[in-house]
Amino acid sequence: MACTCFMQMCNDAYPLVYITILRSHIKNLLNRVENLCMDPNMSKAQNIEELKNCIKDHQNLIEFFNRISPLISVTVFIQFITSASAMAMTLINLMIFAIDFSARIASIFYFIAILTETFPLCYFAQMLMDDNNKLADTIFHSNWMGQDVAYTKMLLFFLQRSQAMMELTAGKLVPITLNSFLGSAKFSFSLYTFVKQMDTKGKFGVH
Repeated sequence: MACTCFMQMCNDAYPLVYITILRSHIKNLLNRVENLCMDPNMSKAQNIEELKNCIKDHQNLIEFFNRISPLISVTVFIQFITSASAMAMTLINLMIFAIDFSARIASIFYFIAILTETFPLCYFAQMLMDDNNKLADTIFHSNWMGQDVAYTKMLLFFLQRSQAMMELTAGKLVPITLNSFLGSAKFSFSLYTFVKQMDTKGKFGVH
């Protein structure tokens, strides 16, 4: 049981670790872009070199994202399906079969645990998208006025590259966002409503 719990914890935690690392590097890149051409002691050639380094680091971040996104996609797709089904079954057990008080309390805590399992990933994936979307605005508002043509052309290239979205998906179908988390919860309630309309409680003779 300890090994099973540890493996489950690793499956839930490894996407958060990857996303946290990626967000940290993006925030560091945002800070570097904000400080471009702000040091009066740096020459124009040094500013161009710093901009090149920012472009290279951004390219490395995109490559890192492209490597981890397929791994996360498969795991989260399975997790979304199983979590939504488990939440629906828990609601059915809570409203129909859980008669005594202790059973209801156990079902409530189990339902909260399932929500806690899926919410952090959706939240961090949403924050990753928001951080990445800030990059284009940060580039545009950087101190590029008064720079030479080579710098501005390179900055336009960087600006175009920065508009690529870092959107994680579950099974390459469902985007992993806070809206997806709400959709998963809505699906479980819809499944519970469907089962309830079938008069499951009366068929099992539960009153």
